[in-house]
Amino acid sequence: MANDVSAEPLYIPDDPRLLPDTRAELAVPLVVEGRVIGVLDVQNTQRGAFGPDDLFILRTLADQVAVAVNSARAYEAQREEAWVTTVLLQVAEATSQAENVEAVLNVATRVTAMLAGVESTAIWLWDDDSAVFEFGAAYGLAWGQMLDDGAPALDALAADLRLSPGAWAAVDRLRAERAAVIIDDTTTVPLPFREVCSGDTIALLPMLNKGQVFGVMGASFKRDLAPALDERRLAMLSGIAHQVAAAVDNSRLTALREEEVWISTVLLQVADALRRLQAVEVTLEQVARLVPALTGVDRCVALLLDEAGNYRVRTVHALRDELAEAYMGAVIRPGELPLLDDTCRLGQPLVVNDTVGNPRVPGAWYARYGSRAILVVPLLVADEPIGAFLADDVQGTHVFSPRRVRIVTGIANQAAIAIENARLQAQEAQRAQLARELELAHDIQRTLLPQAAPLVEGYQIAYRWRSAREVGGDFFDFVPLDEGRLGLVVADVADKGIPAALYMMFARTVLRAVALSGRKPVSALQRANELILAESQAEMFVTVYYSILDYRKHLLTYASAGHNLAFYAAQETGEIQPMLTAGIPLGVIPAAVFGQKTLLLAPGDVALFYTDGAVEVQNAEGEEFGAERLAAVLAAHLAEPAEAIAEAIDAAVQAFAGEAAQYDDFTLILVKRDAH
Repeated sequence: MANDVSAEPLYIPDDPRLLPDTRAELAVPLVVEGRVIGVLDVQNTQRGAFGPDDLFILRTLADQVAVAVNSARAYEAQREEAWVTTVLLQVAEATSQAENVEAVLNVATRVTAMLAGVESTAIWLWDDDSAVFEFGAAYGLAWGQMLDDGAPALDALAADLRLSPGAWAAVDRLRAERAAVIIDDTTTVPLPFREVCSGDTIALLPMLNKGQVFGVMGASFKRDLAPALDERRLAMLSGIAHQVAAAVDNSRLTALREEEVWISTVLLQVADALRRLQAVEVTLEQVARLVPALTGVDRCVALLLDEAGNYRVRTVHALRDELAEAYMGAVIRPGELPLLDDTCRLGQPLVVNDTVGNPRVPGAWYARYGSRAILVVPLLVADEPIGAFLADDVQGTHVFSPRRVRIVTGIANQAAIAIENARLQAQEAQRAQLARELELAHDIQRTLLPQAAPLVEGYQIAYRWRSAREVGGDFFDFVPLDEGRLGLVVADVADKGIPAALYMMFARTVLRAVALSGRKPVSALQRANELILAESQAEMFVTVYYSILDYRKHLLTYASAGHNLAFYAAQETGEIQPMLTAGIPLGVIPAAVFGQKTLLLAPGDVALFYTDGAVEVQNAEGEEFGAERLAAVLAAHLAEPAEAIAEAIDAAVQAFAGEAAQYDDFTLILVKRDAH
């Protein structure tokens, strides 16, 4: 309280808030909970105008005024908070009903301008692929005037509104600091952004989502029209920006899920169409038709690698017939389309959305096929390329989006599985057919061999024959001759499998025909050698052991054509001796010379003729059975009947081999003279 302001050192005489001619002044603070919120000031033109009662009354009034002012401010704050909450709720409700990202942005810019009292709004969204803020939407008077200018001008402006790093320093600062940026001098804003965010003040607000700057919202104000951009309004706009970011993210996730469902449905339909085993050409034709239908591209070409490493067009489907003609019968050699070479080398799909000037698509390719955009997807089996699908667009109206690439890649993967299954099925069918043919060949070969041992007075004859494969090169024969004689043949063709079996049948026919003439063994082998060389051009030969048993005189005359696999066992002494003669295999040289011997068979004596499968059989350790073991088994069972001896030899050989794989046929003929 100052009753004479001229004597009060705290008095400020030139304060414009004071009344003119002030001589006395009384000032009382407005205090609420110890906090000064204002001052109640009374002035008078008369000195000494105020007394203690005036001070008391003013203090009482000040207390009441302070309470009233504080209550009014609290009420206004609540109203402001309610208004902000309402705005945020309405923005949230409006954006949640939008069907896609574009709709979210259009709704957000319009609702923000209407509810927040701003002149105009604009939104940019960050694009990871291009590393720029792509223009999304805008709303306001300036943008409406641009819309009136027509779509061409709008499209051109939208392209210019892309926010690349460095295009607008304020945006770079926002992205770095993740905080709002207020621009009071809009003349510093580069064109054309100033045309979109027209106003005296521009607020750039970060659209934050999951800790990242998802986009930028720009809001502009007119100083004489818009409410003041205070902290509360700035917080409200920031909240709107965050809500829009969340709505955009949710919309993208929804679209992504819907796209995933759609792609999965498409691929399931493709898998269902391709699951049936069918020819490769049918599968390729189905896929070539599906790709343009599902993706809208102009053409799809199915390529398969040939043995020379070239890509051959197996089928092509296009939306128009004239587009398909360019690829008909085409052969794409390495280097003609580097994009195709790189795709199969890398084992992943590659895209060129603009082929002009792209080194992966030479000008000669564009001149021939007219491809403006190309997608190549490899056909992989066990990570190895067997071909590719090539989809292209000739009008330049389509680009291969990630969704299209995924669709075509998924279809190609399904096709690769179907093609491989078809190939495996064809191979299995071939194997089954070959197995049936080999089984039939085995049956035929077996019918050409004796079905039973001949009955000879005074002798026992036993035999065994087993091929290592379905068909073999070993054979044996019993040739009935006149004057109490029987021809015995054991032979081995020097080869395996079907070639040996065919040669065996030829050699058996020749030997049997010669033997039936009654020739002696050495003469029979010489004549057989002549016929085989004259009638066969095959570079094969056969070893033969031919004997004639004179069962009346008990004489065994034998000759060998490079075979020499025979034992003579004497019952009286138990001695085992090899039956050796000179000679080379049949079918090697003309005028071949063969040796011949004769021995007398005493009662109980045994002659054993066999092929190398009886002695060269190996066990799991790689050890051969050998002639010594064979002779030992023969000696051990010499007193037994012929059939029992043959069975003992066969059992010993198989027991020795065990589970080890065998590659030689097994054949033996055993002749034993009765002991009495």
